[in-house]
Amino acid sequence: MAFPTRVLLILLVIFTVFQLKIDAKESQIHRKRGLMNCRFDKIYQLGDSVSDTGNCIRENYCGSHSSCAKSPYGINFFHKPTGRCSNGLLMIDFIALESGLPLLNPYKDQSANFRHGANFAVAGATALSAQVMTEKKIVLSFTNSSLDVQLDWMSSHFETTCSPDCPVQLKKSLFLVGHIGGNDIIYGLSQGKTMEELRRLVTDIVQTIIHGVKVSFNLSVFMIVICYFHLPEVCFITIDCHYFLENHWFWCYSNYSSRDFPKRLWSSFPNAIHD
Repeated sequence: MAFPTRVLLILLVIFTVFQLKIDAKESQIHRKRGLMNCRFDKIYQLGDSVSDTGNCIRENYCGSHSSCAKSPYGINFFHKPTGRCSNGLLMIDFIALESGLPLLNPYKDQSANFRHGANFAVAGATALSAQVMTEKKIVLSFTNSSLDVQLDWMSSHFETTCSPDCPVQLKKSLFLVGHIGGNDIIYGLSQGKTMEELRRLVTDIVQTIIHGVKVSFNLSVFMIVICYFHLPEVCFITIDCHYFLENHWFWCYSNYSSRDFPKRLWSSFPNAIHD
């Protein structure tokens, strides 16, 4: 092979590799800017431990009994416990970062900055209210800050931060409802509720979440992501694993109800755009 030909071949290989790196980098940048393209300026979160960034540990009873306030939680990212039930970041943290926004502060942190949204989620929270759970003879173990309580917090927050111009100030906001509802089932299971009682509980949970979404819309919410409960939650040592195996049909029922949830939800909002 002549010398010029070898040089051209080497240059061609170098150019190809360089171009592939550029394409890969541009593709990565495009993916990272996916949520940035939405141009959200605020994010608001309702939910349980899947999303709590520090509310539970600021409640007296919940905080004193939460293992998420102790090491090794938070060790990998913050290098200290923050109230997140994770050794690093939560899903809501990644959503905020990918949106180009700071991590959401917990609503109960009175010294926090809420310019870019707030997190109302509480670890251990239920979809159903404490009153409803009491009527069903289910004792709440950690917190009474259920979905309706969090919605009240959000309403009060808006009254002090954006009223009467909330429709204008919230038009570029993202709202996340859930994950929530799993704790309702866990508490019921751990306290010996029957399959029929749990089946009715699932129906009530779905209706409660739909009501929560309606309340959010009434608060001038424009963009909502709903993350409803998922089951089973078999990592809780208080629940006998045989219970799950012998009653597998309940999880099938729960999952069916979850799949049917969007249809029931959107029927309540015929003018909403959804995917």
